[in-house]
Amino acid sequence: MFKINGLKIDIETEKGNFGLEAEFCSKLNLIASNINTQGKSTCIEAMYYCLGLEELLGGQNDKPIKPVLRKVLEYNNELFDVLQSDIYLEIENSKGEVVTIRRSVKNASRSNKLMTVYYCKISNIYGKSIKSEDMYVHDPGSAVSGKGFHKFLEEFIGWELPLVPTYDGVDRKLYIQTIFSAFFIEQKRGWSDIMATLPTKFKIKDASKRVIEFILKLDVFGNERKKLECNILSRRIKQEWEAIVKEIRNKLFSYNCSIHNLPNSPEILKENFVETLLIMKKISEGDEITLTQYIERCKNEIINLEKLDIVTVGSQTSELEIELSQKNEELAELEKQLIEERKKQIIEKDNLNILRERLYIINDDIRNNKDVLKLKNLGSTQEWHTNNNICPTCKQKIHDCLLPQDEGYNLMTIDENIKYLESQREMLEFTIENQKVILYGITQNISTIEAKIYTIQKVIRSIKADLNANENNISETYIRKKFILENEIEKVENLITDINTQFTKLQKLSEEWRKLQAEIAKLPADYFTDLDIRKLNTLRDNFRKNVQEFGYRSINPFDIDISKDRYLPTIEGFDMKFDSSASDSIRSIWAYTIALFQTAQQLNGQHAGIIIFDEPAQHSIVVDDMKEFLNKILTLKGSPQVFIGITMSDKSVLNNLINTDYRVLQIDEWAIKPIKQINGNEISE
Repeated sequence: MFKINGLKIDIETEKGNFGLEAEFCSKLNLIASNINTQGKSTCIEAMYYCLGLEELLGGQNDKPIKPVLRKVLEYNNELFDVLQSDIYLEIENSKGEVVTIRRSVKNASRSNKLMTVYYCKISNIYGKSIKSEDMYVHDPGSAVSGKGFHKFLEEFIGWELPLVPTYDGVDRKLYIQTIFSAFFIEQKRGWSDIMATLPTKFKIKDASKRVIEFILKLDVFGNERKKLECNILSRRIKQEWEAIVKEIRNKLFSYNCSIHNLPNSPEILKENFVETLLIMKKISEGDEITLTQYIERCKNEIINLEKLDIVTVGSQTSELEIELSQKNEELAELEKQLIEERKKQIIEKDNLNILRERLYIINDDIRNNKDVLKLKNLGSTQEWHTNNNICPTCKQKIHDCLLPQDEGYNLMTIDENIKYLESQREMLEFTIENQKVILYGITQNISTIEAKIYTIQKVIRSIKADLNANENNISETYIRKKFILENEIEKVENLITDINTQFTKLQKLSEEWRKLQAEIAKLPADYFTDLDIRKLNTLRDNFRKNVQEFGYRSINPFDIDISKDRYLPTIEGFDMKFDSSASDSIRSIWAYTIALFQTAQQLNGQHAGIIIFDEPAQHSIVVDDMKEFLNKILTLKGSPQVFIGITMSDKSVLNNLINTDYRVLQIDEWAIKPIKQINGNEISE
């Protein structure tokens, strides 16, 4: 929270120095005049401008500022050209820290984007050893950079502005200008609706919602963001998990292996997860062993080979002939299996192509049916018989399908036909995906069989070479068998290493999944937390009470609710302003603006602690209602600082106020007055 202690306007003209100096109290400050156009709004605009919030007035930098501060000053029916103008604003935060902000409206040596912050009161800015710091506003980085003024103001108030989604698809800070649209009600557009001056250039999605959520410190925004983050993380973990499982299964499949107990979707894995997995290698039809057993079998075969002393061709002739016969039979069987698998592959490819063609036809039918339905719903400017469901040839009634025109048929309408076709499309898409899996499996089988055939052919060539070689030669078959076994062991061990690496990845993902589930468990089951509901109900109750006290008559206040989608007052789900008179619309803005402060104060929100109403007595607000409005402000708990720019032709509005905790800055004739002599003559102030 913060408050404004003082304002100083310093204007140099060709005929002297003009300006204004004002001190403010911490409760209610009335900037008053008897008639309009005497400078009340100029004072209020100067506050906006010195806080870098002039966008709430309808523009940036000096564009929305009145000419008296940037172009021409009028005094006693005489015009003076503005040569230079500066505004100083002293502000204080809840820690008691005081700074003075200087910003130029027109200054040849200073850009109006330059903000100078003096770490002292206005009266001391020219003192020796006073620390000051230059910052900038309305340039990229002014909300996030260390030299950005709005970043400084955010920290000075004690806020930490959240990132919010935008229509650009990126998250941006909830800019401070958007938040102050709920506190500062300017004279021209501010009374047209609640938060009417909310800037839209930042492209923040549901900006008014985000502002109210921030002020009331609703959990819903954080929860909504956490849910979104959890959903994104969940999708990422699922995608990575499924990719790893697919890679594991593919690698094992290429070695004619299968794995059991491996979860296809993310879950929290036990510490002994790897021990629960079972990897089986298919040796032959009906013969499956674990990978560990397979490695042991290969090692035992090598040991048995090595037990032979000198393996010559002569000593192995009979065994080689038997083995050659066995290998030829095994090769023939594998070649037969390969032919069968290739036939299956051709058939399944044809089936897949047929399914794809059917899907194309169904998509085309759906598109055509939707076109027909659209034309039928739109009507036609041409009097075609077909538009009236009449055959242009035989003039008989036609239906939405080409079945025989028998009254006994229960024919589908175009709508029903579209729904039926869409269901068929879903079924076909599912079938096509299954067909792809089947085709992939067949392709893998073919690769495995081809690898086996290649190995057996090598062994057969070695056996034949041995049978044709000298009897005393070392058996080539023996050498090749040993090489194949050693190579097989190495490949399987590498496979196990690769698979274990993938298991480690799964365990890391499992830990992420566990943490994610813990975060999800903390989120409320409903959209709003119990505290959120309490805050919104308190906002509603405060608003109802306020409008009743302010003389709102268009609707029974007890029929008013606060919408759960926009947090604005509604009647039976509709914006209440549609049923409100012009003066009651003004009262509702009073009531809502104050109710926001009350609710934030009561339930640990994060209101700035300052409110500005410029000309709240619009549309013939009666004096008694205005008194209730002022008394309400004077009795608010939490001591908000309120500024009201008000035209008081009838000063009775100040009579019998509940206390005197207010200050009136009375403007008689002109807010901006001469400070020095003009042409050597003192002009009375």
